[in-house]
Amino acid sequence: MSGLLYVDVSRNSIEGEVPPDIGELKAILELYLSSNNLSGVIPSRLGELLSLQYLDLSNNSFSCQIPLSFANLISLEFLDLSLNTLSGTIPKSLEKLSYLKSINVSLNVLDGEIPSGGVFANSTLQSFLGNKDVCGMHILEVPSCPITKSGQQSKSNKLVLKIVIPVFTSFMILLLVSIWIMKRKKIAKFKDVEKVPEINTYPLISYHEIQQVLNLENEQVCKRFDTECEVMRNVRHRNLVRDYYLF
Repeated sequence: MSGLLYVDVSRNSIEGEVPPDIGELKAILELYLSSNNLSGVIPSRLGELLSLQYLDLSNNSFSCQIPLSFANLISLEFLDLSLNTLSGTIPKSLEKLSYLKSINVSLNVLDGEIPSGGVFANSTLQSFLGNKDVCGMHILEVPSCPITKSGQQSKSNKLVLKIVIPVFTSFMILLLVSIWIMKRKKIAKFKDVEKVPEINTYPLISYHEIQQVLNLENEQVCKRFDTECEVMRNVRHRNLVRDYYLF
């Protein structure tokens, strides 16, 4: 049995489940089990038939999901799973089957997004008819998949980052430039102050010191002293202390 190359038992009344030891048919190239009363899950061991080129399980009562092990059927060219009650999503890993030219999963209860690579890139609506919950962008007749809340949030976060990062960067550059300009102005102001000559002002003196210097008995000296006192009384300068004004 392990040396069989072709098995075709389609259009019979075979019932029950496909035996798991079908995976022992290592040399098989074509397997046709369509139009029977087979039920249960599709054996995952079918994925061990690496030489298999044609697989037809259509028009039965297979249920549950399409086995992920089908991604190992590297020689597969034709796959027909139509007219069953398969559920779940179409494995995206089937995109990797480079020799797969035709796939038909119509009239099941599949849902989710139809893969877009590999054989799916050239598939038509006929391959997915009857699966009302499937969606996709590359097949015009199939509705687009709704954007999930997490998908919207992810896109919103990316949009925020695209806006915030340039704005923040621009703000930081503007802030640094402003600080640099203010610093330059401050340095220039200090340099200008240093260049301004000191204003000649009267030194801080007291009345008793003046008495020691001036001869008050000299009338001209007294008049001169009174004049200087009058001048000092009207002067406002940072080097003059009010307590030393002469009144």
